[in-house]
Amino acid sequence: MTGFATIGRALAQLRASLRQALRAQLRSDAQRRFARGALWTLAGVATSRAVMLLVSVVTARLLGGEGFGQLGMVRASVAMMTALAGFGLVNLVPGVRAAERYSYNYEGNSQMLDHILVSPALARLEPTIEIPHLNADFPASARASDHDPVVVELDFSPVE
Repeated sequence: MTGFATIGRALAQLRASLRQALRAQLRSDAQRRFARGALWTLAGVATSRAVMLLVSVVTARLLGGEGFGQLGMVRASVAMMTALAGFGLVNLVPGVRAAERYSYNYEGNSQMLDHILVSPALARLEPTIEIPHLNADFPASARASDHDPVVVELDFSPVE
């Protein structure tokens, strides 16, 4: 708890000194309101970053270095897929049977880290998707990669 108290005191001192400096510089009421809004935005961003850093440190301590690295990979993959889905791209991986829906195996934990995204127009072609498990299920000495390939077949023949 002393860490939180120290951070809180530092933020309070920073806010007070910024407020004093801004009052000396800003004359009109509109300038003061704009500066106050900017200051609260800055304080919110700084607080958010500090909390995220604290959560990351605690999580890393609980999981250990290797586990935290794996968590970071999963979080980054989820964030990327969410961002790309926002552009209207369609993830074809949910079309694979649940038991076969993995492309990476880490210490016996199967994970889906590899995806194929297509435009809605290509998704309407009813593509078939398959994940041939050529690598993930085998020891490192007997595989070409630590990820399985994800294969999609698209039929571009003209529709009659």
